[in-house]
Amino acid sequence: MARTEIPFLRLPAGLPFYAGRHGLRERPAGLGPMPIVHPDYDLLWIQKGTMGLQVAERLRLAAAPGRFMLVPPGVPVVHAGLSRGTQLFWFCHFGFRPLPADVRDQALPFEVPMVFSERQAPDVARAFRRLNKEKRTARPSALRLERLLIGLVEALASFGAAQARRQPKAPRAPEAWGVAGVADARIAEVLRIIDAEPARAWRVEELAGRVGLSASHLHHLCRRTLGKPVKRCLLEARLKLALRMLNEAGGGERASMLEISRACGYASQHYFSRHFKGVFGVSPLRYRNRPPLAW
Repeated sequence: MARTEIPFLRLPAGLPFYAGRHGLRERPAGLGPMPIVHPDYDLLWIQKGTMGLQVAERLRLAAAPGRFMLVPPGVPVVHAGLSRGTQLFWFCHFGFRPLPADVRDQALPFEVPMVFSERQAPDVARAFRRLNKEKRTARPSALRLERLLIGLVEALASFGAAQARRQPKAPRAPEAWGVAGVADARIAEVLRIIDAEPARAWRVEELAGRVGLSASHLHHLCRRTLGKPVKRCLLEARLKLALRMLNEAGGGERASMLEISRACGYASQHYFSRHFKGVFGVSPLRYRNRPPLAW
């Protein structure tokens, strides 16, 4: 993908809600790559420095001050600084609740560029400022934050529709990072099965049988829907579990790298460390011992 091609991310048709994580973050100079899996959508607004974002090894994006980045849920991503000095950015997490049955068939998902600027989307910038203003008050109102978040998502949807009309052939990001947004119910069920037991030594034939498909048909559907093979979905689920375990403080002694590798279904600690570093650019031990940074 050329650097100038910004993919569109599909967001589901649903009721947007404020996920309770929103604020201004400072990323210290010299901090290495930061692997993370977001449980919900994250909209970043870069204020200082240049932010790099690698999504599931396939997409590499960058945003300078005055630009937004939209991060998908349920997929390993790596945040990295692409400029010297401290980085400063606003972030806002949100999700979508299922729609009531009587309006579900009428609603449609919408697409938004994963990187865009304030100049391109002034309504999004205004809605984000209103949300930030409420957040900075002495006693922010939960109800008002929820209403302002809905306004922000409405601005995102309008902006995405306008951009899609101007760029009908713009590249689309994979629709299925995690279970959210998967069009095929059988593939969504396979992802749920894998996420429930990522350490299990799943065979493709076994997963296919769970959803009434042959192994070859499951392979075909997975590549067509997700753009990757079934085994890749299993590896990503294991990485998500590894990140959760590495981020756990624990009440007592923390799990060792060997214990984490076994819990995530890896045959050896060496293979786990090599694969983790190959995806995230940092070893699991170095990631766990990184300087503290809240997300």
